[in-house]
Amino acid sequence: MKWLEDGQKFAVIGLDLAQEDDCQVHCFGSELLALGPEEFEMDELWRQWIGSIRTEDIQEFGLLLVAKKSSETPKVMDAENQELLSIVGNWMMGLTLARSYWTYRSGYQATGSKVNGQLDVRTFGEIASPARAIVVDDQPITTNQLKTAASIGENLGKFVRAWKNEDCRLRRCLAIYQSARNSNDILDRIHQFVRCVEGLILPEQGQTKQRFKGKTELFIGPKHHSLMDKLYTVRSAVEHMNDHTLLGAADRESRLEIAKLESSIEYIARTALSRIILSPQLAEYFSDIETLEKFWALDLGDRKELWGEVVNPSDAFAYFDFDRVTNNDLGL
Repeated sequence: MKWLEDGQKFAVIGLDLAQEDDCQVHCFGSELLALGPEEFEMDELWRQWIGSIRTEDIQEFGLLLVAKKSSETPKVMDAENQELLSIVGNWMMGLTLARSYWTYRSGYQATGSKVNGQLDVRTFGEIASPARAIVVDDQPITTNQLKTAASIGENLGKFVRAWKNEDCRLRRCLAIYQSARNSNDILDRIHQFVRCVEGLILPEQGQTKQRFKGKTELFIGPKHHSLMDKLYTVRSAVEHMNDHTLLGAADRESRLEIAKLESSIEYIARTALSRIILSPQLAEYFSDIETLEKFWALDLGDRKELWGEVVNPSDAFAYFDFDRVTNNDLGL
């Protein structure tokens, strides 16, 4: 296990995902590594602790995110291990914001150290992974995506260490997005993704739908009012327990339309959050209610200059083959 030296502590998150380059070691700075399954060896004691079935699953996981650091107390489970778990957790969140993916099996996280040439695992547990959507990108994770994820994770770490009460708006939007990605209900996911975007645009009460269509022009341009109207209709139906009105037409085309709506709003929310986290200036504006009000009070030209290029919501499924979707996938 050449990637970990004696006296170093580590935290790892294992995901049931394929990498573009199988079994390679990718370094992102001095503390972050992306490993393939062959690079992570488990001794017999660890195998017995986890169980043979779970061990076999783990050995098939294609992506391991690792954070490590040297320690003067490698045998002690302490704040250093918690810090490493936080770092690798932020990297995973960064990957969630850098790429739409899902895993068939639950991921895991573990922490420990290397002492006298042996891997000493002190904690191990399963973690929630993104649920499967209809429109899914099942291509291997690329090195560039891991690099982007590491940058997002690094900035998330800065926010976490400096969280104040005033930062609650951005933190809440991130939590809503993460919850949506983990939900198994497609209508709930749409509902939550719309709420996430709402949190970024600060719509006035009583004009929420119109402001939702108008203010999101900053993110996607002015040609998608019909799409945003449909998305807000779904949001309102789910919010008021009228889901049945959306599922009444049990035909393939209407269900595929819902799948496209979900893919579009997930893409809008994800790209907006990624851009905000990667830009210290935007992150400052989107941190709380007061700063959000200042942002949306700027002249339109200034807002556009700060925000940058718009994205096209249909890019989310531009290369997806909908013929792959079975009627069973659509609940038909």
